[in-house]
Formats: sequence, C-alpha cells, structure tokens
Amino acid sequence: MKTTLAALTTLGLLAAAEPAAAQSFYCSSKVIDVGTRADEVLRYCGQPAYVDRQFVERSVRIGTSPLTTNMSIGEKVIIEIQRWTYSGSSSNLARYLTVEDGRVTDIRSGNY
Repeated sequence: MKTTLAALTTLGLLAAAEPAAAQSFYCSSKVIDVGTRADEVLRYCGQPAYVDRQFVERSVRIGTSPLTTNMSIGEKVIIEIQRWTYSGSSSNLARYLTVEDGRVTDIRSGNY
C-alpha cells in the first residue's frame, strides 16, 4: 500500500513538472487556439512576459520528382520558432504558446 501511494505521488509530481497540453484559452473573451494568427494573439492577449526564439532547419517539400512517384523534391530552410510565455495570475496557470510562421502551433499550460 505504501509503495503504491509513493509511486502515485511520484507520478503526480512528474506530471506537474511538465506543462500540460491545452487546446485553447481565452484572452479578452477571444478564444486563442492552435491556428490563431500571432497578430491576433498580440491584439487580444498583449505582449508575452517572455519570448524564446530558436532557429531550426526543416525540409520543405516543393514538389515531386517526375521520374519517380515516391520521391519528393525539397529544400532545406531555416525557420524561426518562438515560444511565448503568458504568466498566469494567482488563480490561472501560465500559458506557453509555440508560434511558427505567424501562427500558433502548440499551447501548453503549467506553473510559471
């Protein structure tokens, strides 16, 4: 019994340490969800408390080869990924938004 309780407590602490995925949240009565444009988030939520920027290399598919049907022709591009942090009040959790190409691609919530 004690082992089970200890294991459950440990799992609970680990889960609390990682921000939880959130589908949407409200700013000024506007729903912010995946796909929302970054300029809309700024308009309704204001400037984030913190912005982390990183650049990653991605392969972008630009077409298919005329010689084969299963090979893509692509090119490597460098894109900027921003992670915006909106700090929560004492009654709300902080929100962590990932923004790529001017749109929200991920929303997480957790402790600030």
